[in-house]
Amino acid sequence: MQQFGITAGLASLALSLLVCVRLVAVALRTRGAPEIAMGTYQALIVAAIAAYSKLREQLLTDPAAAFSGVVFANLLIALGVVALAVGVWRIYRPAEAWARALCAAVSLWVMGGWLWTSLGSVLPTTVAATPANVFFVSGRSAVYLWGGFEGIRYHGMMRRRVALGLGDPVIAHQILLWGVFSLCMGLLAVSSLTAGYALGKAYASWTPGLFITPSITLVASICLWLGFFPPAAYRRLPLREWRHGFDEIEAQRALKVLLI
Repeated sequence: MQQFGITAGLASLALSLLVCVRLVAVALRTRGAPEIAMGTYQALIVAAIAAYSKLREQLLTDPAAAFSGVVFANLLIALGVVALAVGVWRIYRPAEAWARALCAAVSLWVMGGWLWTSLGSVLPTTVAATPANVFFVSGRSAVYLWGGFEGIRYHGMMRRRVALGLGDPVIAHQILLWGVFSLCMGLLAVSSLTAGYALGKAYASWTPGLFITPSITLVASICLWLGFFPPAAYRRLPLREWRHGFDEIEAQRALKVLLI
């Protein structure tokens, strides 16, 4: 079980780094808001993982000394989730005033949660069983839930277009993967916090957690990778039955709409 957790964790980190580098490269090349937002999100989350990894031994031996390091790692997570909220807004509803307002509201929620956890006396790890951390995790989960809802909703719209021969089934499938990724990340945040409350320890200290947490993380990483940079062989696989009447020009137009 422990070996699986280590292997899945390393695979997830490798995929996250790959997506991070490629998204940042795309953002630097296109200067588009969605690419910048998603590239920033991935870079900050990878940096937060690295920060927590560096603190791992200190958290076990001298948690009090790790306080400032945990606060900094949580700041990276908070800023990353804010960048994701901007990405959800700009990708799915760039012209909607209410979506812009929602993006601002959840961003304030997340940053307020980070500030509240940072001012407390309890070590603010991601599984800390405190009201402040509940508020922080809830804000992050709200962003992930929004992204998951928008991805699945847009996938449904694209699927109807593909069925009429007016869209690309691969793009429709990629959008679904974006939604699944967001839901997995929300589940990961909530499940870790639930473990903190119910068990008084993180999933990493709970035997089933050695399988559950790495599995969710790995599924999320795979969805993110295939959702943004699917290899050529994969692009030929999903939903072959949708390919009848495929219109290449319409597919390109649909992709441009997503990246406005």
